[in-house]
Order: sequence, then C-alpha cells, then structure tokens
Amino acid sequence: MKRVPPILAVLLTLAAGLTPLCGEEPAGQPLKLTPETIQMGAFYSGMPLRIEGMVRPGSSVVVVVRGPDVEEVFNLKGRAGPIWINKSKVHISGAPSLFLCFHIAPLKETLSLSVLEKYQIGYEEIHKQMRIQPPEQDREVVRASFITLKTQENVYRNIRNGVQMGTATPAGVPYSVEFHWPRRAPPAAYEVKAYECRDHTVVSQTIASLKVVEVGFPAWMAWFARKHASLYGLMAVIVAMLAGFGIDLLASRLRRKGIATRAKPSPAETHPEAAPAGAGKGESESEKPPRGLKPAA
Repeated sequence: MKRVPPILAVLLTLAAGLTPLCGEEPAGQPLKLTPETIQMGAFYSGMPLRIEGMVRPGSSVVVVVRGPDVEEVFNLKGRAGPIWINKSKVHISGAPSLFLCFHIAPLKETLSLSVLEKYQIGYEEIHKQMRIQPPEQDREVVRASFITLKTQENVYRNIRNGVQMGTATPAGVPYSVEFHWPRRAPPAAYEVKAYECRDHTVVSQTIASLKVVEVGFPAWMAWFARKHASLYGLMAVIVAMLAGFGIDLLASRLRRKGIATRAKPSPAETHPEAAPAGAGKGESESEKPPRGLKPAA
C-alpha cells in the first residue's frame, strides 16, 4: 500500500476544511445594523433602523427581519341575530411575531418556489407553518385573517423596491435598507438575514441579531408585573378607581358651575331703577317676553 506524501496530505486537509459542507451556503459580507439595540422608553414610538451590507456584482438581495414564534389567542366572532358576539377562542402558533421582507424584484421572480419554501420567505410560507387550535377552527379564513391583522398592525410587511443598491466597488456592490421600526413590535431578540440571490437560488446568506429592550419606567413596570403580579393587579384596580372618582368630581364641579351661571340674576332684577318705563304691575300678559327667552342685552 502506497503512502500519501505528508505535503499532499496537508493540502488535502486544508482543502476539505475550506470547502463548505454539502447543502450549506457560504456566509456573505457582515451586516451592519444602526442601531444594534432599540430601547423602548416612556415616550417610545418606534425608531429609524438602517441595515447595510455588500454583495457580489450581478447578485440580487432579499433582506428578512423575523421575530420569534409566539402563541397568540384571538376571539372568534359570529353573528347572533343582528349583533356580533365572541363565540369562541382560537390559539395560533408557529407564526413569527414580526416578519419584514425587503426585496427589489417580486419574490417569485427572484427565487424559485422550492427556495422560498426552504427559507420560509413570504406570507405563503407563514400561512403554511401556522398551527391553529382547536382543530375544528383551522380554516382558510382564520389563517388569512391573521395575516391581514398583522399587516394592519405594521408588523408584517412585504416591501418591493425596499433594498437600495449602491455603486459597484472593487469589494462588491453595497446595499442598504432603511425603515421605521414598528412601534407594536414587542421586546425580543430579532433575527436579520440577508440572502444573496442569483439564478433563482441563494448563493450566500448573512445573519445578524437585533435586540429590542425596555428601559426606564416601562421596564420597571414589566418587571413589577412579572415579580408581583397580585400586587400589580391590586394597584391597577386602585388607580382605575381613583381615576374614576377624579373624573366624577371634575364633572360635578363643572355641572355646579354651569347651574350657578344660569341662576345669576339679570341687571334689571338687581337694579330696578334701570328697568324701562312702564314696566310694572300693570304690564299686560301680551307685553311680557316669551318664557325661555332672555331680553337682549
């Protein structure tokens, strides 16, 4: 049996280490997020976010921001005569809490259907991955209504022409995505993926992490609600009662002020000498002003 020369063995080992595993795409250029952490304070209403990266000339880009899968409970409404009522509850899981997809051309023109399914890109893939309980409520209208609701809340977005390509450089073609982070997106760790696409397939992908955290008073309230749930509930009831009493007190004072204003005597009553001549007991009923009307000033 022939022995392999040591130098050749070293070269083969290096080549095996540099070759990507079968079925895995090489990593692309690192992503830059500005900012890398979004802080939700007392006056938080979302904030601008910028994603930057680099691809090779001739490639297209699809950028996906995805939140963790969560289970949500919804009321299923139905008609009872002329009114709508809550008939039952529906539990939906397997869908991301946030899904933002930015691309240049339509997704089906950029990637094949099998690739879209593999990487779970697009509303159709979310539609397939959803799990609905109880099973008898697993209907097409429920799945479609869920995606419509998330789209209205701005946490599901599919934005064509959302990627801006720059001028080619020796290092590659820069691209960027700029948008306003949705205010309704909950605190969590979000995954940002950039797919470099060519010939209807993914040739490389880059992953970055975006953190959304609560700070200040909202963070303290969230901690207090988790650690002292009973006391938090009691305080919420007390605050609601105080607010109700305050509104009632304000309304009663405004009402008394209005009554006092209407009961204020007219100048003719407080100064009889200012009354016009002939106004006295001999005044006939026809000469009296109609009831409910006030004399002109």
